[in-house]
Order: sequence, then structure tokens, then C-alpha cells
Amino acid sequence: MLQINGYTITSQVRSLNMAVNVVSAPQVKMVAKSMEYKAFYQGGSDRFTIDGVEKMREIAKSVPKNARNVKVKITGVSVGLGSVSDNVVLAGKRAERIADYLVAKGIQGDYEITFTTSFKVGGDRDGATDKADKPLTTIAISYDVPIATT
Repeated sequence: MLQINGYTITSQVRSLNMAVNVVSAPQVKMVAKSMEYKAFYQGGSDRFTIDGVEKMREIAKSVPKNARNVKVKITGVSVGLGSVSDNVVLAGKRAERIADYLVAKGIQGDYEITFTTSFKVGGDRDGATDKADKPLTTIAISYDVPIATT
């Protein structure tokens, strides 16, 4: 119960009584989730492979609409092209294509985009592109999901 008393200009006492009901909202607990995906492209291209398209669809569907504190880290990678600058340009295009896709699918949050390349000096230049050792373009997403508690 809240009671307010006061005086008007003509010195009359006025009073207001108000009952306030406080309704508590259900408590919300946050559960952290994260995922990581690799390999979306085929050599020398910034176009998704068929598997890459499926992975991108899976990622877009897996982030709930009510997710909070969404953080997306994309690392674009390219190795094995003719020059370091060619690799850096392609790695950047790959990372940008992934970010554009996720944004178009409504994934809102903080995006961190990096791109990288590696190369070998001397000896067999193709050694940097061995499939077993080859770094891959990667997406890591983390977010919190609210869960109502009783």
C-alpha cells in the first residue's frame, strides 16, 4: 500500500491511496552454447561447395532466434595459390562471403573476421597445401540461450 499526502495551493489536504501488486517475472537462466565448423570451399574459389552450403544452412538454423550475446568468429584461409597476396585476397573474400550469408539469415551479434595464409619458402611449394596439414576456413559461434526456471 502506498499513501501520498499533500497540500494544494488553497491549503486543502489531499490524499491518495494506491495498492500496488508486484508480479515477479519468471527467472531466466542462461545456458552457453558454442559450435565450430570448418571447410566450406574447394581450392582456389570463394564459392561454397555443396557441403559448404549445407553447413551454412545448418549453422543458420542452429542459432535460436532468442539467443543472446551472440559472438561469431570467422577465419578465412587460403593457401597454395601463386602468391601471398593472391592467398590473402581469397581468404578475405571467403570470410566476407560467410559473414554476408549469416547476416542475411538474421544472425545478429558481434562479428570478428580475420583471414590468413601460410606458405613455404624453398623446397616443395605444394607442401603447404597437403590435405592433412592444410588450415581450413573456420566459423566459431557462441551464444547464450535463456531457459525459464520455475
